[in-house]
Amino acid sequence: MSKEEAEQFPGAMRHVRKYVYPIRKDNRREAYAKTWWRFVEPRVGLRTAIKGLKQVAVVPCVSPWLIVARQNARICFDHQLMVIALRDAYHFGILQSRFHALRSRARGSTLKGDLRYTNTTIFETFPFPRLPDGSYRPQERADGAQANAVASAAEAFEQLRSAACTKQTLGLTKIHTQLEAGQLPELGAAYAALNDAVSACYGFPEGIWRDDRETLRRLLELNYQLAER
Repeated sequence: MSKEEAEQFPGAMRHVRKYVYPIRKDNRREAYAKTWWRFVEPRVGLRTAIKGLKQVAVVPCVSPWLIVARQNARICFDHQLMVIALRDAYHFGILQSRFHALRSRARGSTLKGDLRYTNTTIFETFPFPRLPDGSYRPQERADGAQANAVASAAEAFEQLRSAACTKQTLGLTKIHTQLEAGQLPELGAAYAALNDAVSACYGFPEGIWRDDRETLRRLLELNYQLAER
């Protein structure tokens, strides 16, 4: 907003004048000092991409585990979150699956042992399942039993995970730590069901996601096939 437009929200502007202006007014970067009431670097491209969406998928840029969550698209997202303009339960299931987690570990870097998620080396090279007609349009979810099974399993996992967070008053990181340690059997069973559904959607053998090496080999092979096309 312009300063005149922002003044229409006096409570917010009082807060910004008190806590933001004293820090920003002497900043050597002109944009920081001159437009002190605004966020420093508005992500216009992001806002354009998610315009009209009710939800988006978000991934922490640094975390012990690959954690994907669906959030309200109108949130002002922190710079330490990777925002993905996909909202369907199907896409959430693919992104939260063991397949994406293994690929992330293999292609990403680390920060003090935690996964550092990057859009270039991880997301842009991650091969989504092909559509039933053999085409590759990862932003779409085709109608079909396999994609529907992924969506149903993803929603079940998401609901159980949310319930675990509420019951234990813990955040997603600690819940996923318990999940990886086998301490949440019901959530673990839901995660296994999700991975089985994703395996079927890829056309991979049942249970392949339990074999890290073979899973990565198949994803890399699919990546090469799609790159050649």
